[in-house]
Amino acid sequence: MLLIPFVENAFKHGASIDGFLQVNIAITFLENSLDFQIKNTVKANKVREIKEGIGLRNIKKRLDILYPEKYNLQLQNTDNWFLVFLHFSEINKP
Repeated sequence: MLLIPFVENAFKHGASIDGFLQVNIAITFLENSLDFQIKNTVKANKVREIKEGIGLRNIKKRLDILYPEKYNLQLQNTDNWFLVFLHFSEINKP
């Protein structure tokens, strides 16, 4: 359920380029770690600053409660892409 808001945001805030909105999702699970990556197209002329809205703040709070010090969240806005990288470590350990 933590990943759904990222998918929703990719479609909500993404922008079509040449008539197409592109959203790429990759999920990798290896032993005790999980990697989630999602990227979507955005307009290059939009503000390059990543704004932290209420949705992102809520996700970070949930991550802090459920996986304290066991996750790494990175957001990037480059060229025509917005990227989210989320890594969980020690996911199977209490």
